[in-house]
Amino acid sequence: MVSFQCDNCGDVVKKPKLDQHRGRCHATFTCIDCSTTFQGTNYKSHTSCISEAEKYQKSLFRGKKGKQQQQQQQRQQQQQNNNNEAKKPVSLIDELKNKKAAASQEEPNGKRKAEDDENAKESSKKSKKDKSKWEDADLPVDNKSKQIELALKEALKSNKGPLSAKDARKKVIKLLQAHPKTKKLEKSEIKDKFDEVLMIGLEGDKLTLKTA
Repeated sequence: MVSFQCDNCGDVVKKPKLDQHRGRCHATFTCIDCSTTFQGTNYKSHTSCISEAEKYQKSLFRGKKGKQQQQQQQRQQQQQNNNNEAKKPVSLIDELKNKKAAASQEEPNGKRKAEDDENAKESSKKSKKDKSKWEDADLPVDNKSKQIELALKEALKSNKGPLSAKDARKKVIKLLQAHPKTKKLEKSEIKDKFDEVLMIGLEGDKLTLKTA
């Protein structure tokens, strides 16, 4: 309960007896806890005051914290912990684990890339070998029909599958222009001759493809 000191006689009086004491001394009253002086009957509104711990300990005193203040301090503590965690040096074991994990993730891509490179090299070698074999083939110089026939067979053999007439003609032109004996032939000349040489026939119910 709040107590007051009479500024006239110096008596310490509890709040319930202030009215009676004031009728006798007609003085001002000072709160014992917070040292606030009250004029007249203003002391009636003074219902609560600081504690003794807060009064005497002052800056060392830590009263009850509000909810908002507690949340703020928790956020600050969390942020500090995160900073400390970020600054924590990585041990040699952790570093080796991280490198091993990264290597295991990169290994499938690296292996696939190596396989693709190997396949590309094999394909390139095979292409060069086939090209060299075709360039060494003996083509009759004066027989264009035979030249186209041999080039068409080479195109079908290297393609390992059926070809449309358009694609077959393109491959024949490319092959003849790559051969030492026929490389001087014009594209239009080979194209016209190809249409003359290549013939489609019907044997029973089956279509046949022949060269003249």
